[in-house]
Amino acid sequence: MDNKLTFAFFIIFFFLFHFKSNAQSGNYFKGYIVTVSQDTIQGYIRDDSRRKIAQNVYFKRNENGQEEVFTPNEVKLFFYEPSFHFEAIKVNIENDEVKQFIRKLVNGTTDLYQIVTAKRQLEYVFVKGSGESIQIRKQDQVSTSQLKSDSKYNSLLKSFLKDCPDIALETSTK
Repeated sequence: MDNKLTFAFFIIFFFLFHFKSNAQSGNYFKGYIVTVSQDTIQGYIRDDSRRKIAQNVYFKRNENGQEEVFTPNEVKLFFYEPSFHFEAIKVNIENDEVKQFIRKLVNGTTDLYQIVTAKRQLEYVFVKGSGESIQIRKQDQVSTSQLKSDSKYNSLLKSFLKDCPDIALETSTK
């Protein structure tokens, strides 16, 4: 009898957790947008998949407010809690240059962004303070239980970051 009670509790807990976790996407979180005219507007931003966010940001000025939709041509950047930073940047998608919201992972001398492509592949954009940028995808391969590192990715990254000796040293050892 004890096992049946434990099993029933587990099933109930699983379904409650499952429905709660699925409801997270589409929720609004405290944040702000910065328009192309440099106005900062506090409010709430809808959490969506990275592919949806790439095209539009859904924004409310207050929790019960009217939903507004902004494109990368209207908003320069946005942030929402706990720590999601996105910027509108021109990127190469299937040989076409488009402006999208992409997630900023690192802010520094060279900024690092992440793109999720339509094929759900991860690509990275590195942008130097000078504005120079590179967009690359690491394509390591596994063969006969060994990881073969993508030498083209390593070479491109090393060349792009040649003026950052600490990072260049790290990439040369991998």
